[in-house]
Amino acid sequence: MNKSILSMKDIRKTFSGVAVLDEVELNLNEGECLGLLGSNGAGKSTLIKILSGIYSKDKGTISILNKEVNIKNSSDSIKEGVGLLPQELSIHSEMNVAENLMMGNLPVKKIMGVQFTDQSKMNEIAKEKLLDLGLDIDVQKPMKDLTLPEQRIVEIARAMVGNAKILIMDEPTAALTSKESKTLFEVLEKIRKAGVGIIYISHYLDEVFDVCQRVTVLRDGKNAGDFNTNHSSHDEVLAAMLGNAVENLYPNRVKKNHNEIALKFDDVTFSQNLFDLNFEVYKGEILGVFGLLGSGLEDLGRKIYGVSSKIKKGKISLFGNDYNPSNPQMAKKNGIGFIPAERKTEGILSELSLRTNMTIPFLDNFISNKFIDSKKEKEFTDKWIEDFDIKCLNSEQLFRFLSGGNQQKACIARWLVNEVSLLIIEEPTRGVDLGARKEIYQKLRYLCDQGLTIIIFSSDVEEIHGLSDRFMVLNRGTIKSIYDQSVQVEQLMAAAGENINNTIN
Repeated sequence: MNKSILSMKDIRKTFSGVAVLDEVELNLNEGECLGLLGSNGAGKSTLIKILSGIYSKDKGTISILNKEVNIKNSSDSIKEGVGLLPQELSIHSEMNVAENLMMGNLPVKKIMGVQFTDQSKMNEIAKEKLLDLGLDIDVQKPMKDLTLPEQRIVEIARAMVGNAKILIMDEPTAALTSKESKTLFEVLEKIRKAGVGIIYISHYLDEVFDVCQRVTVLRDGKNAGDFNTNHSSHDEVLAAMLGNAVENLYPNRVKKNHNEIALKFDDVTFSQNLFDLNFEVYKGEILGVFGLLGSGLEDLGRKIYGVSSKIKKGKISLFGNDYNPSNPQMAKKNGIGFIPAERKTEGILSELSLRTNMTIPFLDNFISNKFIDSKKEKEFTDKWIEDFDIKCLNSEQLFRFLSGGNQQKACIARWLVNEVSLLIIEEPTRGVDLGARKEIYQKLRYLCDQGLTIIIFSSDVEEIHGLSDRFMVLNRGTIKSIYDQSVQVEQLMAAAGENINNTIN
């Protein structure tokens, strides 16, 4: 019988009175790799942050090796043998391998009563720990000279030096190639067989089924299923993750024949992280682009808008004309609007008025005799306040006092000028409540029916499936598939999580 290494029971966590975890349980055995899965917002990150001491739980118990523990901060978590490897590498690139690996556990020696780091011992232990994991490298080499999987392995070895009993891996292969991922999996298998329990978070289902013995699924802050990977299918796990989509949230789509191409990519490569792109977007349609972390989802819209763009290969055409997106100013001149995912940091001026935020992208439209025509600005803003039902005191209200949904409505409306023919939207309803989401979806559908071309980049697969006319799935930097409306939401999720060389049945 497997020995329990971790038991989390009845874990509850609320933020501003909203429960993000509701009586959640998670169990992990020694020498087991457990997949922790769920859609965005399911509660995975919150649960892991509680175990790591980043958040405190409101209710519930945590037991490690059958002993109840009280984890109040990160130090407590580390002392109890929990090692966290976050999505982003946690290394010091200018320091050498041994220094990175032994950080927090530096061996010391005394010379004339004064303590010094024992460099020789440090190098010896670092070498030994890395060899245990199958990595034979010069430990005095700078970290920046290592490959990504080698850097990941150094992180794992650092946790092992700290006597980690439980290792949390959060999207560890998002930035790795298939070959690099295989190297990492071999290391994980070694530490698993040494008795370490691994919690493995990933959206790549193929990967999870290859690496994990069991899978725990969260949905909407609750347990949605526990599966043995030897006896369960991808479809069963996907069904647990996705549940039933919200009924009547998305507007009806009328099937139309789209003939005019608005945007066309011919074998376009930007970098090794975004390459071999071939697709078209038709005038008056919503193209939904879905992908996971590291798929290129967070970069492609920005490339089209000219943010740090440089085409290495291929050709882009926009409404029949050659288009080389060199900067956002050029994109705007060519009729492209852009709404970023990070609204608060990239999309708004929170200390200025709603009127100013609404008119600033095309301020030239409101300048008369070298002065800003505030009356004209107000007329424009008031029109969209009414059309978009933006709830506010008036156009002079400070933007930061609007709700998230009303801020997002304003961010969309300010691009609805004659100069914009193609609108790119990243994560259109992030941080927006259900009622505002429905209003935004209806408005986007209406605008599309009026002839506006829209590309939506979203990590919410249900949103992409419910709103778009066609669907494009990115996987590890290139296009996995393009689908019409007959596709099922499970197929989109599966395509995003498959190895790029696989095909969907």
